[in-house]
Amino acid sequence: MNIILQREYLIFKHNIIFYLCLWTLIPMIIYLFISFPFSFYIKLPNGISYLNWSSVGNWVSASSTLSFIISMNIASKYIDENSYSRTMLCTPISNKEHLLGGLIWSLIMGFIQLIFSLAITLSFKSANLFLLDILLIIIYIIPIIILISNIGFLIGLSCKGGLIRIIISLIFFLFIYFSSGLFVPLNNGLPYIFTLSPIYLSVQNIQAIMANDSSMISSSLILVFISILFFIINLVISFKVFKS
Repeated sequence: MNIILQREYLIFKHNIIFYLCLWTLIPMIIYLFISFPFSFYIKLPNGISYLNWSSVGNWVSASSTLSFIISMNIASKYIDENSYSRTMLCTPISNKEHLLGGLIWSLIMGFIQLIFSLAITLSFKSANLFLLDILLIIIYIIPIIILISNIGFLIGLSCKGGLIRIIISLIFFLFIYFSSGLFVPLNNGLPYIFTLSPIYLSVQNIQAIMANDSSMISSSLILVFISILFFIINLVISFKVFKS
């Protein structure tokens, strides 16, 4: 696993300027092209400013999107016959270590993106949060990043065509962005598949912190459990993909 992390770190070192620009631009783009325009049309009944409320969507979407892309990119290299990752399958590294290395790296990059997103949005005075509130928000968001990274790895291992991966990714994120209450408040009359979604409930808990209301960690624990299931699925698929 350490070899996988060292490989990704070397790639990162040669592209550090690119990642710094990415970490900075992603939350700003989300703010300018989603949060700011929507603020003119969406009014919240509890009196909270939409720009404050949508900061949660910025944090979750920016960090999870980056971790998803990175994990999918790492996984897709294993099905590319000309990739260096493919040649590493000949080394005595287990499938579990390959998966853990890729997922841990994508989690690290997503976590750094989360810190950048928090710093940038809070600098806009979009919310007044104490240090404990910020720590709780990070604790709630990390399980979402882990789950999305696992899903990205699954798509990277399962889809050989680059165009197919892009289409599936776009559909997936459109669904996640607008069915989890990240940028558009959900109506309680929606089907239970939306209102009882662990991601939606976790987002609701983060928004509760923003409103100084109580929150529960149970939905985040469910996300961790689902992530473990996805990891097992990825591990099963890897035995077939890595041997092909």
